Amino acid sequence: MPHDEDIKYMLGRLEGKVDSLIAGMKQQTQELQEHEKRIRILETSKAWVLGWSSAAALLISVIIQFLFKGN
Repeated sequence: MPHDEDIKYMLGRLEGKVDSLIAGMKQQTQELQEHEKRIRILETSKAWVLGWSSAAALLISVIIQFLFKGN
């Protein structure tokens, strides 16, 4: 049967490990939130580029059709 000192020592070690796990989880959560933010920015910028490219392609297509129908 462990003595009180041994139990206190084991509880202290266990508490340290739990604190370490909590700190690791907080760091992973923070990194995940940063990655989500970066991905959202990339997706938004890609959507803008694709949207403007589509609009430009449509405009150029209309201009080309107008020019060739005029002749």
